[in-house]
Amino acid sequence: MMNRQSWKNKAIVLGLGLMLFSGSAVQAATTSADQAQALENTLKQLQDQTVALQKQMDALRKQMADTAASNAVVAATCANLQTGTNAPASTVPASWADKVKVYGDIRYRVETRLNDNKNTYPPYGNVEYDRIRARVGAIAQVNDNVTVNLRLTTDDPYQNAMNNSANSGQSYSGAQNSQNADLGNGFSKKLMFLDVASIDWNLFGPSKNELHVIAGKMENPFYTTQDDLVWSPNITPEGIALKGKVDLGSVKLFGSAGYFVVENQDTGNTASLTNASDTVTLYALQGGATAQIIKDLSLTAGMSYYGFYGMNGFYAAQSDPQASSFGNTTAGGVYNCSYDVYMPFIQLDTALLCGIPVALYAEAVDNSGAQQMNQGSLFGITVGKAKKPNSLEVGFDYARLQADSTLGMMTDSDRWGGGTDGSGCQMYAKYQILKNLAVQTKFYDDRLNVSGAGAGQPSGSGYKRWQFDLVASF
Repeated sequence: MMNRQSWKNKAIVLGLGLMLFSGSAVQAATTSADQAQALENTLKQLQDQTVALQKQMDALRKQMADTAASNAVVAATCANLQTGTNAPASTVPASWADKVKVYGDIRYRVETRLNDNKNTYPPYGNVEYDRIRARVGAIAQVNDNVTVNLRLTTDDPYQNAMNNSANSGQSYSGAQNSQNADLGNGFSKKLMFLDVASIDWNLFGPSKNELHVIAGKMENPFYTTQDDLVWSPNITPEGIALKGKVDLGSVKLFGSAGYFVVENQDTGNTASLTNASDTVTLYALQGGATAQIIKDLSLTAGMSYYGFYGMNGFYAAQSDPQASSFGNTTAGGVYNCSYDVYMPFIQLDTALLCGIPVALYAEAVDNSGAQQMNQGSLFGITVGKAKKPNSLEVGFDYARLQADSTLGMMTDSDRWGGGTDGSGCQMYAKYQILKNLAVQTKFYDDRLNVSGAGAGQPSGSGYKRWQFDLVASF
């Protein structure tokens, strides 16, 4: 009985174990199926994301291709513009304010003149002045190739140096080589004169090479050094000019030519004149080149010709001692020679000395229309450039002009009082205080009436001038 009962118990235990095992197996099979489904879902999501990423990559590739094509078009257009094969897009601003640039300056000057000869002009002995110069102008863009320039300036009225023969009426205007108005006279109003009124047509348009046609009363179209023998910096010639440049890389060519009206009015009084009318014209031609020798070292050289036709026999303004003949010789009240002036010039610019700008320059003039007293020379140096705030510039030059070396009325009015027949040196210092605000001082130590004296033997009376300037520009 015991054995039968024992086997019975063992059978029960074995049955229970089989039941437990089969339940675990079923549960395990169910769990594996769920995991497989989850993995399949995850795989499908990854496949969907891969397809989406592929579409995004395709869109980016297309965008990059379009950008590259657009850049190629821009590059081709720029190349065409540089070579001139396509007309450039319009650069004329849309609004009135964008088309016009207003500019100008105001200068306050304190000046002292010391003249050994108190009986001659300039300036009737020792004098002191407080003076102002005010200039205001505007440059307007007419179209892509044309601009106009209009400028007014102060000046004291004086009896015109031209058109003063016996039968002519008095003609008052601003001096051609000055822009100063003297203070005083009971706080009187100061006059403004038309200084520039010109049309500038750039035939080439936007290009590194330029050719301009300029007509009207214009800024000087000729290259000048720091201190020029022929031209006052205040001169604005009247007529028609061509001005161009050609960029050859390290060498740049430049040139100007012009026809200008110096005097264009018959007086009717021709009995005492060798020419039939009071017509004086200037034909001018200039050519030169600037060569970049190495970095921070360049050389500019050229030649100018100025032919003042009609001066021989033209009346000098003897009725106005302040104008007179500006140092040129006269006979019987008229100019007694022609003025065919040749002027070579040269300038060396460098910044090799600690990066400081230095300019060395020289000029010479020879008037082939006169037989004697017909030469002049100038040389000078500038160190530094007063442009940025707290920058300093200093300079020195020496000039000498014999009586008929060039037309005196066009020369610098500060150097020995203006005109020809003088020699001397100029020293100056300029300091840039702030942006567009500077102070400057100049000292002139000159001699008058030097024609006929040998080289290095200045003669005549001494003439000194000291100037102190405060200049604000905009």
